[in-house]
Amino acid sequence: MPRSGAMQVSVAVLVSLAGIVRAQTQTPWPQEPTGFRGVPFGASAKDLSAKVPVEGCHDGRLCSIWCSSKFTIAGQTGRAEVIFIWWEFAGVAFHFAPDALESLKKFAVANYGPPHASGSTLGLGLQLTAQEVLRWDGKKVTVMLTDSRTKPREGLFLLETKALDECLRKEFQDWQKSLPRL
Repeated sequence: MPRSGAMQVSVAVLVSLAGIVRAQTQTPWPQEPTGFRGVPFGASAKDLSAKVPVEGCHDGRLCSIWCSSKFTIAGQTGRAEVIFIWWEFAGVAFHFAPDALESLKKFAVANYGPPHASGSTLGLGLQLTAQEVLRWDGKKVTVMLTDSRTKPREGLFLLETKALDECLRKEFQDWQKSLPRL
């Protein structure tokens, strides 16, 4: 099932944000996550749904499957997408209110260590602005926390495997190719 235009913009934003701030050197990261809430990356949707509620799943353009969810991180409740590659768990995109940024920063630093890279005040052609972007990069996983303004006053906590990042990049490129040439 093809994604709606709004979902395509979400994919574009995730792909764009994922490439914004890169760590300058690849250093060992002892706190690199291997999963989420005790469920390892690569687990089946059935295994994940025992710990994280998922519903309303739909296919991406090529390889991703997106499921709606709602849960709490660091005392902050928000809507989320749990993302799979061919029904193997590959990431979480958690959307939060802007006043939750500080508690989520504390949570992220406590769990993942100091960010490997950070940036501020950036803009993209997708009307995306962010006052702050924190990023952790490992061999297999990327974590990003931002107060992006893609939707009025909403932040994003993204935990994704490198395989998901590549999948989303391919889907975004495929979507771009499908756009009419002006």
